[in-house]
Amino acid sequence: MQRVKLGLSVLLVATVLLMGVTFARLNTVHAEGGLDPQIIQDRGVAPELTNDTWINSDKPLRLADLRGKVVLLDFWTFGCYNCQNTLPYIKDDYAKYKPLGVEFIGIHFPETAYEHDVNNVRQYVKDNGITYPVAIDNDGKAWNDYEMHAWPAFIIVDKAGHIRYRQIGEGSYDTIAKVLDTLNAEPAPENVSVEKPYKMSDNPLLSNTYGAAPELTNDTWINSDKPLRLADLHGKVVLLEFWTFGCYNCKNTLPAMKSFQDKYSDKGLVIIGDHFPEFGYERELANVQEFVKTEGIKYAVALDNDGAVWGAYHQRYWPTMYLIDKRGQIRYVAIGEHDYSRTEEAINALLSE
Repeated sequence: MQRVKLGLSVLLVATVLLMGVTFARLNTVHAEGGLDPQIIQDRGVAPELTNDTWINSDKPLRLADLRGKVVLLDFWTFGCYNCQNTLPYIKDDYAKYKPLGVEFIGIHFPETAYEHDVNNVRQYVKDNGITYPVAIDNDGKAWNDYEMHAWPAFIIVDKAGHIRYRQIGEGSYDTIAKVLDTLNAEPAPENVSVEKPYKMSDNPLLSNTYGAAPELTNDTWINSDKPLRLADLHGKVVLLEFWTFGCYNCKNTLPAMKSFQDKYSDKGLVIIGDHFPEFGYERELANVQEFVKTEGIKYAVALDNDGAVWGAYHQRYWPTMYLIDKRGQIRYVAIGEHDYSRTEEAINALLSE
């Protein structure tokens, strides 16, 4: 983490100058008024906001409920000089684009102790006439989910919930406006209903939201004639289990997993086993295929020999179960052997959403 500051040393000045050249090149606006296509490329699904404490909003905001709208996220902290410099531009843009349906959200991630005090943030927001919602990110969850490194930073999310623009540092306000104009002119996805946002279950098992589930990138699959991708499974509930066939505890989860498959596969549940091996013999496709056949596993199994998906989920233990809701958000995690009736209860609650 670092705060963008000026005049600290010749080296820092040189670095800032080089960054400025880079941002100028990346944010090039064509003379004819159009944007360089690289500026608004699709960078994937935006991680969900899980902040509980908000200013200028009577309830926590979630990106899933803002589908159909363009959203600008401003990562800042009130003691940051550079953040203060961006404020007039952001306030002007908010006044211009709010009536057009664009949402602005400030994500306040503090650096110093006095910036952690919510009362201090509230006072700053009030004194500076900030009227858009501000999320308090004292635990750094949103900051880390969006891989932030410096204040200020801007993320623009399109109507489908995908990141389309990312900027670190001051400047390029004309480009930000052009991106907002361009994305706001795009049609909303046909399957998005702004009037009827996704209604989440109030089951306490699902009270935590862990953000967007990383995509599956596995190429080799068993019990599936093609690689499965979470993006293609929106509208379904997904049970993803990380396992390996030589793991004693993983074997003990099989009765529950097969029961879930039999009871819920025709009701909207998709079960996927991500097989990440520990030992050499577990890396052999033929050995995994034989185990799957012998144990009568009917759900899809993805081979994760390179650990790409295991790493994307920051996995450490076999077995681990994830429940992913119909929007692609992780809503439930169970590590190791456990009371499977709780998992079944969570499955039913998600299917009813």
